[in-house]
Amino acid sequence: MTKIALDPNGSLNISQFDPDAQLWTLLWSYPDSCDVSNLCGVFGICNNTINDVAMGDKGASRCRCPNDFVQQDIENFRKGCSRRTPLQCNGDGFIDMPGIQLPTISEKPSVMEHSKCQLACLASCSCIAYAHSLSNGCSLWHGNLTNLQDGYNVSGAGTLYLRVAASELESVSSSGRKGRRTLWITVVLPSVAILIFCLILFIWIKRSKKEGRGKQDGHYSSMISSTIKLWESEVTGSHFTMFSFSQIKNATDKFSTENKLGEGGFDPVYKGNLPDGQEIAVKRLATNSGQGLPEFKNEILLIAKLQHRNLVGLLGCCIEGEELLLVYEYMPNKSLDFFLFENSRRALLDWTMRMNIIEGVAQGLIYLHKHSRLRIVHRDLKASNILLDTDMNPKISDFGMARIFDP
Repeated sequence: MTKIALDPNGSLNISQFDPDAQLWTLLWSYPDSCDVSNLCGVFGICNNTINDVAMGDKGASRCRCPNDFVQQDIENFRKGCSRRTPLQCNGDGFIDMPGIQLPTISEKPSVMEHSKCQLACLASCSCIAYAHSLSNGCSLWHGNLTNLQDGYNVSGAGTLYLRVAASELESVSSSGRKGRRTLWITVVLPSVAILIFCLILFIWIKRSKKEGRGKQDGHYSSMISSTIKLWESEVTGSHFTMFSFSQIKNATDKFSTENKLGEGGFDPVYKGNLPDGQEIAVKRLATNSGQGLPEFKNEILLIAKLQHRNLVGLLGCCIEGEELLLVYEYMPNKSLDFFLFENSRRALLDWTMRMNIIEGVAQGLIYLHKHSRLRIVHRDLKASNILLDTDMNPKISDFGMARIFDP
């Protein structure tokens, strides 16, 4: 037996009666239930992957609540979900909701990094969710969320960060500990024992190679020595710091791939955090490339003489063994080419912002060519060497190929 019905939700349904199960099975529906406006109510999430919904269920099997939310009325799914614990404003946190079709937003997304986007939402007690992506920037939501959908195959699906009370975050953390304890005993501990053995073997092999390598090349040693002498004579009284390799290693989480910002030529650049909370960018020069040593010396030579708001600041360096590292101030909005050469990000650069960037680069070049203690020609000025700070102000970087000219 088959029947066609127009249900109260506005969907035209074709269903078939199953005599064995004694229920109606939905064969076809238009529009899809999740397309019905606010089908699951406030904070309710509609599941796009469910096709077989029993007639009389009224779509309830499609609807679910986010973690730490409960259904307001189990008899009427359209009333949506409510919080188990009210927000406290101060001390709240966020839960991740990946694969969610993001709700429509009335405010224009802002250009900022993920951590600042999260802080912007926390700073406003009315902000209940945020999303961040490289293409769309930072989006904030205020008030109740509606029309949420599991976005497995939905255009616009992303990760929504939903605000919850701190106590709810703690309960989620504690519930996961029991399962993790069993995992540690049965899987992790045996694996750790094997890793320790491999690590000991690796250290022994590496130490053997190091002992056989001998002393460093004479040219390398003399160049490092002269650079240190120059730094001591030129940079006295500045904020230039000599870092140890262990400090840089800890700051970049052992040069993890997650902290890698990019790689120019042979020199990778990593993001790091100093113990006082300051964010840094670390360039690890490749001494075996033939380019690292001159570039390192050139940067140190010039930084003692250059101070301008449109030039990236060199905070310090590290010289230890064969390691040469330059430590710069961190630029959260990456480089100009990141925005110029990708359609969705290019749209974020309005003309006011573009004019500010053009003027800032020009001011930096005027300083280099006319007002600095020496006349400097950069020789490698391009979009990837124009870095952008939090307010999208430009800073010229990478003086590895720069040259000093007599006035």
